Amino acid sequence: MRILVIGLILFAAPPAFAQTYNYTARTSAPAMETGQVAAGSLTWSCSGSACTISGPWPTPGVGACAQLATRIGRITEYGHLGARLNASQLERCNESARVPRPVSAVQLPSGAQTARTSTSLPQVQMPGGVVTERQPTVVANTQMRYTAPRITRQTITVEPRPTERIYAIRDGGGDGEFGGNGPQVDLSVEVRAVDDCLFADIEMVAVETRSDFTRGRATATRRLWCDPDGGSIERIVTSTRATARYTDTDWELDTIVPGRGEIDVRRGLPETSGPVRSFIVIGDTNGDIATNDNDGRDVGDLDADGNRTVSRTSVQVQFNPINVIVPIAAPASPTPPSGSEFIWVNGQHSDFFVLPHTAGDAEFYGNGPRMSATSTLTLSSDGTRILSTLVGSAEELRGDTRASGRNAGETIWTAPPGWRVDDVHVRYNWWDESDVWHEEWETALNRPARVDFTDRDHEQDFLVEGAGEAGRMDGSSTNFAENVLEARRRAMSHVEAFRVVGDTNGTEAGSRTGVQAFYRPLGVTLSRADSARADLADLQPGVFLDVPTGDYGNRLSGGNSCGPQAGSRVLRFYGVATTYEQFKRRVQSSGNLVSDQSLGTPPGTLRDRLNDMAPGFVHDVLPLGNARNNGRALDTIRSHLDQGRPVLTLIGWGSQFARDIYSPHDGAAMSHWVVVRGYNARNQTFLIVDNGHAVEWSYTLFESLFDYGQDAQFEALLAAFNVPKGSIIYRR
Repeated sequence: MRILVIGLILFAAPPAFAQTYNYTARTSAPAMETGQVAAGSLTWSCSGSACTISGPWPTPGVGACAQLATRIGRITEYGHLGARLNASQLERCNESARVPRPVSAVQLPSGAQTARTSTSLPQVQMPGGVVTERQPTVVANTQMRYTAPRITRQTITVEPRPTERIYAIRDGGGDGEFGGNGPQVDLSVEVRAVDDCLFADIEMVAVETRSDFTRGRATATRRLWCDPDGGSIERIVTSTRATARYTDTDWELDTIVPGRGEIDVRRGLPETSGPVRSFIVIGDTNGDIATNDNDGRDVGDLDADGNRTVSRTSVQVQFNPINVIVPIAAPASPTPPSGSEFIWVNGQHSDFFVLPHTAGDAEFYGNGPRMSATSTLTLSSDGTRILSTLVGSAEELRGDTRASGRNAGETIWTAPPGWRVDDVHVRYNWWDESDVWHEEWETALNRPARVDFTDRDHEQDFLVEGAGEAGRMDGSSTNFAENVLEARRRAMSHVEAFRVVGDTNGTEAGSRTGVQAFYRPLGVTLSRADSARADLADLQPGVFLDVPTGDYGNRLSGGNSCGPQAGSRVLRFYGVATTYEQFKRRVQSSGNLVSDQSLGTPPGTLRDRLNDMAPGFVHDVLPLGNARNNGRALDTIRSHLDQGRPVLTLIGWGSQFARDIYSPHDGAAMSHWVVVRGYNARNQTFLIVDNGHAVEWSYTLFESLFDYGQDAQFEALLAAFNVPKGSIIYRR
């Protein structure tokens, strides 16, 4: 659930008439997405190697350029006739530019011990006679024995989000005004797979039924989904094409169902077998040449800058679930030396280390600072603990303020009684462009991971070794861009990401400026230090409930629908046959303003819709706000899990965050539903399903997100929407 707060400024001066600037962004190669491309809050029109947009922005912004670069690729020119980004600004713009998936060779440290194995996947006959063969490879620099994982195939269901509205432009003769003469509208969608992604080619043609036969045409290609594991889609199982035709008879929004034509949505949408559930069409409108309303036209042309002159006749596509076959590399663990055991330790992180103030007036005043952060993992002298050492520095660019320090020997994980840690590894695996599976292992101990960057704002930042400040995928606020993930893999970093605070709005050196490290899953090899105390059962997770995961390429499709995401998965855990899209439609037809307008899902609404399908769900509010209450709340959640009950939990976090690395509350940003499906007492973590993505959060991190009420205004706002802090939902 997300809450958007809108502030109104009263008694403001009357606005001046703003000048419009025609922006163009050019790429060195054809843009990687065309048509209407959404980048941040802006929607560009892209064709060939150019994208255009018009707006009241006199100064080109590096941030807006960077958001567009994550969609279309490296930008060589950005701005309008009177102002353009310079070479230095373009370099910053392209730091996280989208790149084609690279073909990367495995690189090992000089003199490393290696163990290679490969297995051939049985050949598979594909449509059209194409034969594919994959050969997994495993590379490591340790003495342990590694085997190639078993490669299988799996059919998964993708639930694409609806498209934005796609507008028609004039395509042929006519005056651009349908004038009540239809139009006759032909619609088509073709779904296709390219490497690891699904795309939809969308077309609408609207033709006036009488002279002068105005014709409008809308075309676009939209990316629907990409395999988060990177394996190329082998086949689309469900139908890939949908078409429809109807003649418009009014000025209203029309819902067109393939094979059924125009329907009354008040009676519900009928089931269809193709990729499209419905087309939402605007055909004729009440534009009138005599009134000069949008030049009186339903469809217009493109001006000299490539911008539409009219935005009326249009289509939006809502999709059915689409089944695809993708390769799956079964998880495989190495075989440790005789007498040792191997386990995975997930969800670990350091504490936030505030850098001591060492010089100057403690205020950076927007002058950077230039910062560095280094993390090194070691073992305690007795081998029972994994230790983290953080070193950080912050230096004002045009001033004398300095902060730096070293936080050595923080324990991030402790072996169970009787066990000793022998080694710690990180693993990276990926599909290359030849569809060969690669797996690489590297020791995580005594290998410093370092990042450097210059702060440019008052926000916290996420940094990745080898990439610096981490750009996001497709303008997303959560997922790191592919080039960032590739850089981290090449570095074989043991750090998932550094969370760094540099400049703030006030004094910060010695009080706010600091660093924190979130660690990759750590493969830990252990041996018995005390055979009498070392119990194999202590190496196993505590409680695990099999709440379904997957389809996490569809995060929040439709917007603000984490409640239906979480609820649909819990229902499937209890054997109720429903999909995310089906349950979302039920939730968003509740007669509740917040949920019906896709503003979020209040606990009461989510509980009631769950009870519609499986009675027994209860909404409880757990007291929070101090260590004692918070400890009891976490005990209550663990108790429900012990009884076999997954727990839907409402959390909140700050405005700056990255995938699975949620920051502490900073005064407003998000509230969000997740499913707690287990806990691992050994790792001190909860097992979470977050919009289909399986993650582990430390008890400490979970507590900070569950008790989000450090801001009374934010808590009061949620209460006004009947969203109390401490909300959980479970089934008795």
